[in-house]
Amino acid sequence: MCTPEPGPVFRRSLFGKHLSASSEDTGVSPRTVAKIKAERLCGPLAHPKKRPHDVKISSSRTVKNESFTVHAIRLKVHSMYAKREVPTLDSVRKAVNEDDDLPNFKKTTLWRLMKDVTAGDQGILKTGQVHHLPR
Repeated sequence: MCTPEPGPVFRRSLFGKHLSASSEDTGVSPRTVAKIKAERLCGPLAHPKKRPHDVKISSSRTVKNESFTVHAIRLKVHSMYAKREVPTLDSVRKAVNEDDDLPNFKKTTLWRLMKDVTAGDQGILKTGQVHHLPR
C-alpha cells in the first residue's frame, strides 16, 4: 500500500458525497473507493502482475505420434482381423515393432496410445467388449 507524500490530503469529510455516489455507482464500498483515491494521489496505480497461465507443452501420445503412425497401427489391427487372428496387445506390438516405418513401442505406451485414440466405436481399442471373429 502506498503512503501519501505530504501535500494534498484526502479527507472523507470534504468528499463524502462523492465517495458515497461513486461507491453506489460502482458497487464498491466507500472505504475501498477512498483507498483507491489515496493510492491515486501517490502516483500511478500498481496492479498485481498477472502471471501467465502454465502453458503445458503437449506431451500426449496422440500429439507425439502423428496420424500416420496411428493409422498404420489401425491397419495392423484390421489386417489381423482379416487373417482371422485375434489382435492381442502383444501380437499388435510385435507387428508394429517389426515394421521399419513405425517407431518401436513399449507395451504400456502402445496400450495407452490405443486407448487414447479410441473414440466410441471408431477407435482401435474397444474397451469392455469381447470381439468375436466371424465364422
